[in-house]
Amino acid sequence: MEQILQLFNQFKARTKLLYQEANNAYERSKLPVPEEFSKALYTFDIGQNDLSVGFRKMNFDQIRESMPDIVNQLASAVKNGCVKDQNVMAIEFNKQLKDRIVKLRTELPEAAITYVDVYAAKYGLISNTKNEGFVDPMKICCGYHVNDTHIWCGNLGTANGKDVWGTACEKPSTYVSWDGVHYAEAANHWVADRILNGTFTDPPTPISQACYRH
Repeated sequence: MEQILQLFNQFKARTKLLYQEANNAYERSKLPVPEEFSKALYTFDIGQNDLSVGFRKMNFDQIRESMPDIVNQLASAVKNGCVKDQNVMAIEFNKQLKDRIVKLRTELPEAAITYVDVYAAKYGLISNTKNEGFVDPMKICCGYHVNDTHIWCGNLGTANGKDVWGTACEKPSTYVSWDGVHYAEAANHWVADRILNGTFTDPPTPISQACYRH
């Protein structure tokens, strides 16, 4: 979360500078007005990378022990074919996060905080990819993966005695996953469209009403 805050502060400062240096109204129209930062709706999408790294470096007991720290970092920042076991960890993470959000609402009664179950949304997409125009959800867009040869996204490797780059696929809009960890743009759009109407949020209200306390 510290990294998110640093990136946000850099983005805010850079945006203000670009707005001031804009040569005309058209250029300024493409940038947020500095005064709007205090009126904006902010979202935090956390957990996926934390758990993904954890699955590779820790056992499940260690991951479970680390969950409260990850969830509490989010709370502090606001104030200032899948593997079954991995799914269980993701569900447990979301449960702890939701419980912490409920508590956070009592600690910040003037704030409007919406919890979004992104796991449920993404699981819904993965379970129904063919009907939604996507390829097999186990396939990834970026990288070379043929038989037992794997050249990861952006890397140079050798396949059949030739140098091969791990480049993007021909039709990224049909893939759920970009590199095996991050979702492709089309998949993120799919998820976002179904979150905006409140289907996967708590409280279950459209995003247009998310700034109001419930």
